[in-house]
Amino acid sequence: MKTGDLWLIFWLAILAVALLGYLFSKRREEDRQRLREQEVRRKQEEEQKRLRLLEHPEPEIKDQSERLPPEEPENWLRELEQYRHEKGQRKHQQERSQLEQLKNRRTESRSEEELQAKADEPGALATSLGQTSQDLIPEAVRNEVWRRDRGRCVICGSKENLAFDLLNSDSEGGSSPARNLHLLCQTCKRSVSASI
Repeated sequence: MKTGDLWLIFWLAILAVALLGYLFSKRREEDRQRLREQEVRRKQEEEQKRLRLLEHPEPEIKDQSERLPPEEPENWLRELEQYRHEKGQRKHQQERSQLEQLKNRRTESRSEEELQAKADEPGALATSLGQTSQDLIPEAVRNEVWRRDRGRCVICGSKENLAFDLLNSDSEGGSSPARNLHLLCQTCKRSVSASI
């Protein structure tokens, strides 16, 4: 081997070492860049999760031991989605029960209206005079008193629990039957009776 060949080998070895050093440093720089990108991506995902949680907060967990460890975000997200689903079902059930209650109220109000319509008929009234005394009041007189008082209590105007009431008894000089009767609800009748 000649000295020229040795120098050539020497320079080739130095060039190979320099080339390998350059390749290693380039590789190391690419790895650092990839790690930086992964870190940025991870931070962006955490920020998105945080924003989603701000929009839809996690379910309240009273016992801290029930919380999932941060290493298992998939399980936690699955549980959060399940909670939201159950919450939606509860809301749906509440809306359905409210709708059923509204329907029940409507049917009850219809039946009350029918009962009120039947009660608005003069012959359907209860009387304070008792069953045998009501028979003593002629149908024409009852109808006349009903029309005159417009089917309401003459004191409070109520349409419920009405009864015929005598103003003056015959012994006190009561006038004609229609003028001597008026309609009172049970409450007003009790208060009038108590004041006498």
